[in-house]
Amino acid sequence: MLAGWTETHNSGAKVSFWLPNSEDLEPFKGLTAKKGNQAGQRFMAVLVEIGPGELPVVPEGCARSPVEPVANRAPEEKRPPYGEYAADLYRNGFFLAQQVLRAAGSPEAYRHWCVAQPCAFTKADGPSACHQEGDNPYFLVPIAKELDGVGEGIPFNEQRVMRERIRHLSRWIAQVLFHKVSMGHVPPEALRDWCNRHNLGAFLPKAYRSAVKAQH
Repeated sequence: MLAGWTETHNSGAKVSFWLPNSEDLEPFKGLTAKKGNQAGQRFMAVLVEIGPGELPVVPEGCARSPVEPVANRAPEEKRPPYGEYAADLYRNGFFLAQQVLRAAGSPEAYRHWCVAQPCAFTKADGPSACHQEGDNPYFLVPIAKELDGVGEGIPFNEQRVMRERIRHLSRWIAQVLFHKVSMGHVPPEALRDWCNRHNLGAFLPKAYRSAVKAQH
């Protein structure tokens, strides 16, 4: 949760957050912190305000993505049995960790999977391009050819583009590694075992690890 923010002439602008527990500090220990003229480790974070009922708050001016009625969804997509655990993975940045992505597969393998997905924005089948911004080869979004403007990028706000990047990364991991439609259908112990085999246990949220421990 938000701990506070400051802005001074000497230190610049800062925002501080409380972590749920000390175990969540593990991924940061050993990394370089800013000290004097030494630059600290840089990060990219996606922050989503959590409102009542643990639901994300949609910023004013951002249209909600159309959601298919539950009654029209395939049986496997209704009320994922492990949806709460998967939500913790999203909140803790699991799908943005480069160690996790590299263990899941190569950038080439992800691009091959990505181009076979429907367009992230029009939902039309058979996208012919993958939109990438920046140097991260995993930050792809499948898009229809008509949206792939020549040097102009996708005509949607960056927040929505980032949300689609994370959604596709999570579905890639669920489908390729666990043969499930989404991470909400992946049993906690299955992901736990995979993370342990690749020395990624520190990236699992505490609630996820506790749920796994409670089952054994």
